[in-house]
Amino acid sequence: MGWTYYQNLARSYVDVRVAGCTSEYVENVAFMDDSGQKTVLDEFVTKGCDNVVLASGVFSDIANEYAGKHPNINWIGAGLRFNQGHTNLATAHIRSYQGKFVAGMIAASQPGVKRLGYVMALRISEPMRDANAFFLGAKSVNPDIKMTVLTVGSFYAPREERIAGLRLYHLYGADVLTYDSDSDEICKLAAEEGRLVIGHKSDCTLRHGDTSLASTILNWNDIFETLVQAEKDGLWKAKWQSLEFVGFEASGLTLGTYSSKVAMATRTIAEAKVAEFAAGTDRVFCKNFTDINGKIHAPQGADGCFTSAQLLSELDWLHEGIQDLGVMPMPKDKVHSCYAFFGPITDFGWTYAHNFARNWVDAHLAGSTSEHVENVYFMDRAGQNATLDGFVAKGCDNVVLGSGTFSEIANEYAGRYPNINWIGAALWFNLGHTNLATTFIRAYQGKFIAGMIAAAQPGVKKLGYVMAMRISEPMRDANAFYLGAKFVNPDIKMTILTVGSFYAPREERIAGLRLYHVHGADVIAYDSDSDEVCKLAAEEGKLSIGHKSDCTVSWGNSNLASTIFDWRASFELLIKATKDGLWSAFWQTVEFSGFEWNALSMGTYSTRVDMATRYKAEAKIAEFAAGTDRVFCKNFTDTTGKIHIPAGADGCFTDVQLVSQLAWLHDGIEDLGEMVVPKSCPRGQRRDALVAGLCVDCTAGSYADTEDQTQCQKCHSGLFASSNRATACEICPAGTFAMGAGSASCDACLNGTYSTGGSSACTDCPVGKYRSGGSAAMLSSCLICDIASYSSESGSSKCNSCRERRTTRYPSATTEVDCICAEGYYSHGSDCFRCGEGMSCDIGTTVPQQVAGFWIETKANVSRRLATSMEYSVFKCHSVQECPAGPPGTCARGRTGKACAVCMDMHYKGDGGECNVCGESGPVPAILAVCAAVFAVLALYFFSAVDPSTQMLTMVTIIACMGQLATMVQALGAIKNIQISWVEPVKSFLNVLGLLTLDLDVIRTTCLLGVDSPPVKYLSRLLVYPFLVLSLAIMLGIMQFVGRRVDPDRVINSQGVLILIFYISLAVSSLLPFHCVPNPNGTSAMSTNPSVICWTSEGNHLSMVVMGVFGVLSYPVFILGLVAWITWQFPKRIAAGGGIQLVKRYRWLFSRFKLETYFYGLIYLARNLCIALVPIVFAFSSHAQILATTFVLVLTAMIQVLLWPWRTTFANLSDMLINIMLILIMPGMCLLLPESDAKQKEVVAWYLQSLLFVALVSVFGTIAYMAYRHFWPSASYGAFLSHHKGGAANLARLFKMKLAPLTALEIFLDSDELESLDLLYDTVRSHVKNLILLLTKETLSRMWCCGEITTAVKNNVPIITVPCDDYVPPTDEDLEIIEKGWNNEQWATLATMGVMPEDMKAAYKHIRALPQLRFSRFAPFAEQLAAIEEIAKACRFSTGNFRSEQTVARTDILLLGAVNDAEAMCACQILREECQKLTQVQCSVASTSDEAGKFSDSAEYVVVILTKGLFKDSGFARSLLSFARRGRYPIKGAKEAAAEVVTILADQTFDFPNGEQRIEAARIALRGSGQESDLQVLVDCYEVTLKILAIHINFCASWKVCSVQIEELCRRFKKYGRVSSGNVASKINSQRPSIIDTRSSKDCIQADEKPSAAEIDGHTDVHPSSIGCDSDSTDSLFDHKNMIETRL
Repeated sequence: MGWTYYQNLARSYVDVRVAGCTSEYVENVAFMDDSGQKTVLDEFVTKGCDNVVLASGVFSDIANEYAGKHPNINWIGAGLRFNQGHTNLATAHIRSYQGKFVAGMIAASQPGVKRLGYVMALRISEPMRDANAFFLGAKSVNPDIKMTVLTVGSFYAPREERIAGLRLYHLYGADVLTYDSDSDEICKLAAEEGRLVIGHKSDCTLRHGDTSLASTILNWNDIFETLVQAEKDGLWKAKWQSLEFVGFEASGLTLGTYSSKVAMATRTIAEAKVAEFAAGTDRVFCKNFTDINGKIHAPQGADGCFTSAQLLSELDWLHEGIQDLGVMPMPKDKVHSCYAFFGPITDFGWTYAHNFARNWVDAHLAGSTSEHVENVYFMDRAGQNATLDGFVAKGCDNVVLGSGTFSEIANEYAGRYPNINWIGAALWFNLGHTNLATTFIRAYQGKFIAGMIAAAQPGVKKLGYVMAMRISEPMRDANAFYLGAKFVNPDIKMTILTVGSFYAPREERIAGLRLYHVHGADVIAYDSDSDEVCKLAAEEGKLSIGHKSDCTVSWGNSNLASTIFDWRASFELLIKATKDGLWSAFWQTVEFSGFEWNALSMGTYSTRVDMATRYKAEAKIAEFAAGTDRVFCKNFTDTTGKIHIPAGADGCFTDVQLVSQLAWLHDGIEDLGEMVVPKSCPRGQRRDALVAGLCVDCTAGSYADTEDQTQCQKCHSGLFASSNRATACEICPAGTFAMGAGSASCDACLNGTYSTGGSSACTDCPVGKYRSGGSAAMLSSCLICDIASYSSESGSSKCNSCRERRTTRYPSATTEVDCICAEGYYSHGSDCFRCGEGMSCDIGTTVPQQVAGFWIETKANVSRRLATSMEYSVFKCHSVQECPAGPPGTCARGRTGKACAVCMDMHYKGDGGECNVCGESGPVPAILAVCAAVFAVLALYFFSAVDPSTQMLTMVTIIACMGQLATMVQALGAIKNIQISWVEPVKSFLNVLGLLTLDLDVIRTTCLLGVDSPPVKYLSRLLVYPFLVLSLAIMLGIMQFVGRRVDPDRVINSQGVLILIFYISLAVSSLLPFHCVPNPNGTSAMSTNPSVICWTSEGNHLSMVVMGVFGVLSYPVFILGLVAWITWQFPKRIAAGGGIQLVKRYRWLFSRFKLETYFYGLIYLARNLCIALVPIVFAFSSHAQILATTFVLVLTAMIQVLLWPWRTTFANLSDMLINIMLILIMPGMCLLLPESDAKQKEVVAWYLQSLLFVALVSVFGTIAYMAYRHFWPSASYGAFLSHHKGGAANLARLFKMKLAPLTALEIFLDSDELESLDLLYDTVRSHVKNLILLLTKETLSRMWCCGEITTAVKNNVPIITVPCDDYVPPTDEDLEIIEKGWNNEQWATLATMGVMPEDMKAAYKHIRALPQLRFSRFAPFAEQLAAIEEIAKACRFSTGNFRSEQTVARTDILLLGAVNDAEAMCACQILREECQKLTQVQCSVASTSDEAGKFSDSAEYVVVILTKGLFKDSGFARSLLSFARRGRYPIKGAKEAAAEVVTILADQTFDFPNGEQRIEAARIALRGSGQESDLQVLVDCYEVTLKILAIHINFCASWKVCSVQIEELCRRFKKYGRVSSGNVASKINSQRPSIIDTRSSKDCIQADEKPSAAEIDGHTDVHPSSIGCDSDSTDSLFDHKNMIETRL
């Protein structure tokens, strides 16, 4: 009957009025969710609606969305709040505020109307606009009118509208109501209540009668008709904006039917206003307005009025003078309250009363529930916050805080949570929070009456008062109690004692006792929360006045009456206000209440209170209940003499004074202040309230085990307390007792008796046990006799010991018969004998058992005299499996003999230590093994025939690795002999490898021989190699017989390989008789066969030793000696010219290793021999064997890594990994060792001590050596070449080449030796004998040269100055220029090395004064050599080996360079030296055209060194022309046998000239000489030279790099065969006499046996045996590329 009703009415109206118009509708769309609303609109679109009417402003978003999505449909929005520019969306608003203005005039005109009420739907522009208009209309008629607005929060909420109307009518006194919501619930309510109302959106007068004065009815008929008709007529664009905001002028409003209560005059005024609006005059909002917050709102229209935009969207405020109640809180069906109580609910005081009220409210208020938390006051702030946060999280509607001490936290949480109502019982302050109610009880009224009752008791002269705290509330009550008593008895006295807390039962009791007994109080009252004082009065037979609970009921007639707080009315009122949504009306109602609110009662009167006193008390109660309260209605003087004057108009203290300012005590009261006592008496003391210190010590024999006890307890029997202040009685310790209670000490038990702790008597020890005094362990009980002792008497103080070597099976033996042989002994007759190693004897054993791994021989025929010690003989077996544990003589299946060491006849060694029957297939493995061995030897012979020159390095590596593998397997076989217990699967693996270690048991030789005889097996192992040699000899004889040639060298090589592979096995086999291990019986036996007793005839050991001596001499000794002799002869034979034959014959020894480590084969064999010897030398200790083996492996591994001896990298890596693997096996073997005995530990200790000693000796030896080198330095270098790298690098290199052969020491050249700057200067300082200073133009201007010179001068190093052509000695002025030429950073660098400017000047002046050996850079080379010889003499070098330059008539290789460039000529000389060495042919340098012409006929190669300015050099040009004129330079017109040109790029600054530049350079070179034809020839030579790919050689780099580059150059000289490895040459020669025979090429065998160029280039491994000439350099033993990769 409102908004939607009249819109539906307009829909029906349009269907009738507009021809052809039909419609449909959907209700309640606003209450759908978003998807539901879109479903409705999508259906409208689908059905083809022409117009869609959205009848609410809440559809603004979806209306704009769909208008944009469906532009072909016209959308009409009734009350839409915005349009985002859609021309197919029309918004229609009605100026309802015009009707509200007129309605306000009608309402304010009614007689007696003083206040209007307005139920507002939402707090948005439209409702607020209407509310303001209603107020303005009323104010236009009655300026004094008031209005209250209450918002319900919805346009359609009939229930909430009714509640709001009731509140406005009854709580806020509204005389007339109006509203702007959609229903007519307010009109209905007015009719029911007989009140007045203004209807809205429907004619309430017609529906509900005359209580409705008029109605503002919204008329949508004309609006909808106009827009629908425009759509039908196609005039939408002309009409869609015409009805955006209409009122009476467009019939959009009516006032409905007037009530008969509206006077005619009022109707006339209203109709006139309607006519004014209809005429278009609207002045409702046409001035500045001030809202309820004081903000001014100004109209923006040109006519001084608010614009439509302002009215529609910006008028969201209420006019000044309107009472805005905000959004109405709704009544609740249920209300949940949460209580934060001060103390426990059982205190029978403050909290008890609160909890009583809580339960009462829940029982009497429908829908009320609650929960509570006790003792909140005693929590810390974090705990209190957690409690309140928990209440908030649980959704409590009310939170009750039960103490004034919660004032601060109550205000904090009330501000933080405004939607929760907070109730504070006796809160001290409120910081303006309207959701925080405080409620106090006028307890002083009850205290006044209590004072009257107390003073009226017969004989009462003095009152006592236990006050909680010294604040207003307790002091107010204490004063009232005193005033009430004085009212009855003016002479009464009162003493007050403060306890400092509202809940402190202990302190309250103490205070009460002191007031009663010390201060003579007859009656005591109090104001704390507990009833402890009432309880005390009952116990003491004294009188009391209860407080906060009915003490008379609880404690009897000793309590006269009680001031009881009753919080029920206060709590019910406030909680009900929350439930009914009326909090704002009642939250301040019960701030301070007393008897008038029934908040107090006097409880139950004691029978001691007579009727007259009761009558007076009740009369006073009635007076208070009637509102008469004159307790504090005069001036008061306090105990300090200060006067306090009431501030109330009635002459009484105001509530403010009473609540917060009455913090004083009345004159006449004795104030003892706050009682200070310990918080509790500690344990060991009792509390005595009448003692000043409160706490008294417990005496000896008594105790107090808890704090604050009032009595001390006596110790019980068996306990004692030896001192005062005991906290507990001690238990009498074991061995003592205490007879009676209250004992201060315990008595000790006598010997022979015992007691447990806390005993009152001692008990005798039983038989089989004992007790002696003085032992703490023997006090609580008698000890049982230990093993090997017994006791046969009861009460014994000790046990008898069994005889030696005997023990008892169990403790607590009672007779000597229980003594038997101890474990580790066996009985024989009446004696016990020790079990030795390998024997197992349990307790009481008569026959010892053998331990696994040992074998016991029983000697039954031993004489009786010796039977006591030699009845059993123990042997150690080869393995645990061969001799299992059991009775003496037990062997594994198939084994027999001593130590089970041999297999039975026709048995072979199997798995698990057993011997298996041979069977028919038994000999087969042995036969197959023999055949395979013979075949392998023959194959090895044929393999030795392979030409090494055809083998690639990969095959060399494979062969080396296979040999290493075989050696590793044998090493493992030797390691297997170490005496440890191998475990699976390692044990099986080692057994499989046994064949390679010549273990004949692997191939079942016993099946072939028939018996397992140790001598036969040993002899067989020794004859394996001779058998293979014999087999090979037979086969070779057959080959010789059939006509095939047998090469002795191949035979030697094949046997050498065989020996190297099986060397360890041969050594181990030959040494077997000497590998003896000790037996427990004192004998020693062979490790591999324990049945053979060493060094006796038993087991044929002596015969095996004889065989072993021959075997050792024949195998390890002879082979090692042979290898040592061959190795020693190798360099001699090479030098003597027999190297090729030696290498070929002993290739098995040398071909696997690099030439410089040719001796490594000897080291390799020596290591293998050491591995074989370790188990024999250290047979006494397995630990020593492992340690020694580890030492050998580590030492040889270090040598291998240091030498890197194998020919290929991968072979070296393989050997290194094998060594590492073998080393890592050692720690694992340690874990398999049996537990170390003292002897083994001693071995390990000596080993570790030796290592530590060696480490310390190494460290201290290094320190001592370095100290010696520091104080007595020895020169490592014969000379240090100091030079300017840019001007004399090649000269320095030439000097080093020529000087190096003249001294045993090195020559230091920084490009070869320098690793760091520190090393450079330290070398000059400490390690050189001479400093050769090559002085060129810029030497002294270089900072590094400066440092070298200064360091030499300061350290007195001899300096040989060698000035060159361009050197000019510096003057003093030049020295200043040099100093300034270096920047600060350069000087800082020199300063760190100890070189300062003054040092530099002094050093340069020093060298100026030194004698000089001049060196001409452009002199003939012979003169330069002579100068170098003089320099060598100055350095005190031996010049006997100095070679002068010989004149030659021909050359094979001619070197040409820039004749006028000194460095270029030095480079030529360096190349000449190296090329001649590498190619073994004559090399020469042409420094003149004559020399070039002389060598032109013989030179096969011309080497041109490209340096800067070469083509402009006249000397080079003349030399080149001289060579070319003879037709030897390969230009056009040259001879067919022209020389081959090779170019070298020796200068990075060389600029390759183009055609014009070549011509220009040639002209410069020939300037002043030559003809035009010479110019063309020279240009042609230049062109040919530049077409050849140049080889780069960096002479400034280290010699290692430079030599490789020179070697690459020499590969160009293909006419002179292969080239040796320069790196190896430098490594072996180092400019010293070589061990290599360097005879000339005439000694070579046929030239066609030389390798091809491809072979030289590293594609094959070239061996001297394939060349037939050992003069090419023995470096051919190594592949060139492999050497570069390995060394660089």
